[in-house]
Amino acid sequence: MSNSSPRTLIRCILAALLTLLIGCNSSNNQSSDSGGNTAVQSSAKLTRFESCEGLKSYLVSTAEQQNLLAGYVAGLPVSVDDAADSPEPISFEEEQPTIEAVTGTNNQVAGVDEADFIKTDGNHTYLLSGNYFMALQTWPAAESQELSRTEIDGTPLDLLIYDDTAWVVSEIYAESYADFDESLSADFAPRIGRMTKITLLQISDPQHPEVIRETVVESGYVDALRIDQQVYLVVATQLDLTSVIDDPQSVEVEQLLPMMADNTDPDGQIDAVSSVISGCSEIYQPQNVTGTGTVTLLAFDLGNPLADLTSTSVLANSTMVYASQDNLYIASIEDDNWLWFPVMEGDDYPTPSTRIHKFSLTGSPQYLASGSVEGHLLNKFSMDEYQGLLRVVTTELNWWRDDDPENRLFVLQQNDNQLVTHAELSGLGKPGERVFAVRFDQQRGFVVTFEQIDPLITLDLSDAANPQVAGELEVPGFSTYLHPIEGDRLLAIGQENLSIKLSLFDVSTLSQPILLSEHLIGQGSYSEAQYDHHAFTWFEQEKMLAIPVTQWNSVTDSTDFGLSDIFNGLELFRVTAESGIQPYAAIDHDFFYEDPDNGNWFYPEGIRRSFFVSDDQMNSYIYSISSRGLLVNDLASPENNIGSIELPYTDPIFYLF
Repeated sequence: MSNSSPRTLIRCILAALLTLLIGCNSSNNQSSDSGGNTAVQSSAKLTRFESCEGLKSYLVSTAEQQNLLAGYVAGLPVSVDDAADSPEPISFEEEQPTIEAVTGTNNQVAGVDEADFIKTDGNHTYLLSGNYFMALQTWPAAESQELSRTEIDGTPLDLLIYDDTAWVVSEIYAESYADFDESLSADFAPRIGRMTKITLLQISDPQHPEVIRETVVESGYVDALRIDQQVYLVVATQLDLTSVIDDPQSVEVEQLLPMMADNTDPDGQIDAVSSVISGCSEIYQPQNVTGTGTVTLLAFDLGNPLADLTSTSVLANSTMVYASQDNLYIASIEDDNWLWFPVMEGDDYPTPSTRIHKFSLTGSPQYLASGSVEGHLLNKFSMDEYQGLLRVVTTELNWWRDDDPENRLFVLQQNDNQLVTHAELSGLGKPGERVFAVRFDQQRGFVVTFEQIDPLITLDLSDAANPQVAGELEVPGFSTYLHPIEGDRLLAIGQENLSIKLSLFDVSTLSQPILLSEHLIGQGSYSEAQYDHHAFTWFEQEKMLAIPVTQWNSVTDSTDFGLSDIFNGLELFRVTAESGIQPYAAIDHDFFYEDPDNGNWFYPEGIRRSFFVSDDQMNSYIYSISSRGLLVNDLASPENNIGSIELPYTDPIFYLF
């Protein structure tokens, strides 16, 4: 690019304007590291604001900078988007079998319970259906029944359970803000179109749950997890600060921060207490400005559900969350505008990177350190903590340079308040391939890259300072989720030729991974388990896999557009090294919605979750959950339904354009 080009001249002018605009921010962008760390790493750390005035100045100037940047990106010749690819419980007098094993939520890390819309211990199951928190009795299997339903404000999304306390997160949209204001008596006017509400319920008596706390935050829901009795909620907010730029002197700092309302006595006569989610001293700024957005980590103690909440926030416009039992990592990438900030300042190309911030989870969340890696992460499985080190796999797409994607593994080590690169392994996959799946298993790592074939790459991580590619196996299609089983086996789900593909690998010898078995469900099939691991259920005791499946078969009747030729249910597979992947049974929920008087009765509702329960008499049962109901089948004879519970359902609204 010629230095005398008009575009370069415009960039120089814009950069000069930015230098005047960002003021105090620019002084924070310079840092040194006597340890010889790279500039990218040393510039990632967070610092607290010394005063509310400092925070206010930062947000106002960054908002100005952000608006200017948005205008710059809008004028680029190539669009960023285009370029990126209550009945009474039944009593039983005769002795009933007791539960021996039950599958729960498929979590990434043992001991870190991830939020989902269903939780079970086998005896009782709690789930969100329609607008309700449902308490179900699910043992004995044949006597499963509803115990209670409690209406939840907004759209319920996820829940977590600890002892006798249920933690429910829902979204409240602008259309229902009036109802929300009345029920919670909040004294702030929401400035965003979607807020997050947390409802805590006492469930010591599942027949009569009691709402004991309601908290609404002026932010969007990102993720939540539970470690022992502590729940950690991550929310993100992007307030529109345009209106305050013209007259910053008349603006109070609270007007620049997201608010919350908390009510610890919903049935009482007191009003909710409103405040900023995080005070000035609990907000951290990055050394490199990346926007006015706020990412907040909010902690709830379910062992003491009415205790004060603790929070800490980072100024960032996006986030991805991973947690071990000891630490939580917030990975922040540039959004489509801030990706182009270096170009606006004069560079020829963007320099995409991911900033990672580490927080301790021993007690209240405490900020520990930050680092930065080149490229972007696929999902939370791209991060893993092992023996004090964080392993991260990234992809740098490089489409703006017309180069092939670059896939890398980074091993990060905490050094004071820095996450520095302990080791790096570049060149994962072949030219043109990008990462489609990642899974770490202690001293081993597995990466799937894809362009036309699916290379499974095995990583030897036994020497953290010198990670190596141990082996590679090429098979058609690609995998999107990898699940270690039986120590030296890897069960994968993905896609090949418009069909769900299941694969079983032997990885006992890392240098020579072996494909033991594969199974194609059929063209026109897909599964929620391909992109949400919570829908993937592995029952080790029976060597059984359960996944939701939707399959569009050939159209047999042109009058119904093929809708009657859809399978939408749960498929079970027996998986062993000796016999491979063998179809076992298929379960659907047809009888929940079959209605001859309704012209649309034949449209099936998808099964979304499942869990297994076995008892001390060697009996096993499969429970399947859809938006219409919960169904129980004996695994020995899955064609017979032995129990069912109809769930509250709201017909979807279809808009005609």
